[in-house]
Amino acid sequence: MNAIGIIGFGSLGRSLAQALKDSGRLSWLMIRDESKHESARFLKVPILKDIAEISHDQDAIILAIPDQEIQGIVHEIHRIFSVDDTCTLIHCSGALRKDMLNGIHPMLKCIAMHPFQSVKIHADLQGIPWGIECEEEEREVISEFISTLNGLPFFLDEHTIELKALYHATAVISANFLTILTAYSSELAKKAKIPPALFLHKIQSTVLERAHDAMNNQKSIISGLTGPLIRMDEITILANRKAIQSIPGMDELYCSMCKAGIELLVKEQVVTSQQGNRLFEVLREIPSDGQNAL
Repeated sequence: MNAIGIIGFGSLGRSLAQALKDSGRLSWLMIRDESKHESARFLKVPILKDIAEISHDQDAIILAIPDQEIQGIVHEIHRIFSVDDTCTLIHCSGALRKDMLNGIHPMLKCIAMHPFQSVKIHADLQGIPWGIECEEEEREVISEFISTLNGLPFFLDEHTIELKALYHATAVISANFLTILTAYSSELAKKAKIPPALFLHKIQSTVLERAHDAMNNQKSIISGLTGPLIRMDEITILANRKAIQSIPGMDELYCSMCKAGIELLVKEQVVTSQQGNRLFEVLREIPSDGQNAL
């Protein structure tokens, strides 16, 4: 694929555009929001505003747009392309299957590819795996394309494709939830009059390194857990909850994460069922300031 157009100019679309421009493959961008046109000028390719402006003489069109917009755009593309046009449609949704790209023209090939990582800037593309759903005859072409992005192609089998929503949830939990927890941790640090940048990065990088080492060595990830849960330290758990009451939603988050941790500790027999039940009872206790516990 040497001539490629991109529809969308969010963080992923912009990052892909930069990578394709560097490799000489970017033909055009379609950006309906005119306020974003100026920020795309540096790529020095035509900037289109409507599907009707798309030339039919290209190898592929990448849809780097929100999931809810894909079906409408695909319908427009199939409407304006003739039955003899050959092109590959690619969407980058982690939740949707490639059949979202099907339409009235069988000559338009369909591929779903999505990064196993949230992409904010061009540098994020380096070395990341891409989950790919395509026909067997398209594998070589898409593998070569992913290589130009400095990525790693991973072809999804039928079983995994059927569970696409499940592994997409995996990405949400591992990426988005970590970001949310970091935001809350930062807020707590600020309330404690400690600069978050002083220690949060070191705590998190150390913990993640240990967890990843355990995962890579096929050992229990939860075995690296430290803190009041594994020590059965009821006093500290209640003291933590008392301290965080001033932040809306923080006690609920703390208790939810503790419950998830207890389930894992019992499952892996780090603590007994009786010990786990006792910790659950602590989480149901009413905090000292009178708020309702979970």
